[in-house]
Amino acid sequence: LHPGGRLSTEAVAGRPQPESFTQPAPYEDPTVYCLSYRTAAFEADSELTGPVALYLDAAIDKDDTNWMADLVLVEPDGKRQLLSQGWLKAAHRALDERKSKFYDPIHPRQDPVPVRPGEVVRYAIALMPTACVFRRGSALELVIRNQDDLLSRLGTWGVYMLPFMQTVTHKIHFGESHLLVPHIPAAAQKELRI
Repeated sequence: LHPGGRLSTEAVAGRPQPESFTQPAPYEDPTVYCLSYRTAAFEADSELTGPVALYLDAAIDKDDTNWMADLVLVEPDGKRQLLSQGWLKAAHRALDERKSKFYDPIHPRQDPVPVRPGEVVRYAIALMPTACVFRRGSALELVIRNQDDLLSRLGTWGVYMLPFMQTVTHKIHFGESHLLVPHIPAAAQKELRI
């Protein structure tokens, strides 16, 4: 993750300031606030197939929050398609080191452990595995948010994750925050064809 909404395989330059968004409690403002990070347009067809994980270094100003991540295909004409999602309650951030793999973080069942407000914490968020070919000119976007859109069609039907009922400011820190995706280069695709 890079400041200014970029997703790139390059290392983050310097020591950029964190980026933040504040999600009001839904009874105060139901608008969904978020931060988005997008790749440059793919220069050739590219395949992403397999597990996805987000490692986020972040601080919050409360002792808990919901972390939600969406993986989105953005077509050259601007059309968007949701590919995968992941969720993590901050107070359930502990990892099961024995069962977890770098591409599949697993969190044990446990009592919640409050987050110290303002402390930068590493969150490991598993997203659902995906399989998609990104055509030349399309891009991959990661959306980080705190709640579902309660005013959407699904929201009015009662299909949503329970919102966190407090106003929370989320600060994303750069340098080690990254999205792990299963990229299969075009050359490998040609080699595997039978």
